[in-house]
This record gives sequence, structure tokens and C-alpha cells, in this order.
Amino acid sequence: MKKETTSRIIPVTLAFLLMGSGVLAQQSPSAADKEKAARDAEMKARQEQFELQQQQLKEQQISKEDAERILNALRDDERDIQEKLKRKVRAKGDYTGKDW
Repeated sequence: MKKETTSRIIPVTLAFLLMGSGVLAQQSPSAADKEKAARDAEMKARQEQFELQQQQLKEQQISKEDAERILNALRDDERDIQEKLKRKVRAKGDYTGKDW
């Protein structure tokens, strides 16, 4: 039992000694700096990706004039189709009586 307690105490004591001597204090900021640099790099990469996506969306969007022109063409096509259908109905006639 005594052996386990001693093995737990030594690393803790060693850590305090190293802190007092400045060894751990010097390592902490560099680790923090590395972590901050990694976060900054990741944030920059995400920002660049977001900007690229925004640019692609702008390229895919059509202008208001183009949208109006497309809608007008569709409306004209629909009008033409409806007129052709009306002509076919008139050409057939509406006579439903016997043909003999």
C-alpha cells in the first residue's frame, strides 16, 4: 500500500518543483501559443472557405432582368399553347348529336 502512495506523490512533487524552477512555466506558454496558432489557422481556413462559398453563390444567382425575361417567355409560351388548344376545340366543333 505504501508503494502506491509514494508513486502518486513523486509525480506531483516533481511537477511543483519544475514549476518553481520555471521549466513548466516556460513550456505552458509555448503550448498555449501553438494551440492559439492552430485555432487561428483553422479559423482562417474556415473564413476562406466561407468567402469562397459566398462567391460561388453570387456566380450562380441570376439577375433580376434575366429572371423577368425568363418569366415573360414562359408566360408567352403558355399563352400560345392555350390559344392552340382553343383553336383545336373550335375546329372539332361542339356538335354532340348523331352523325348519321
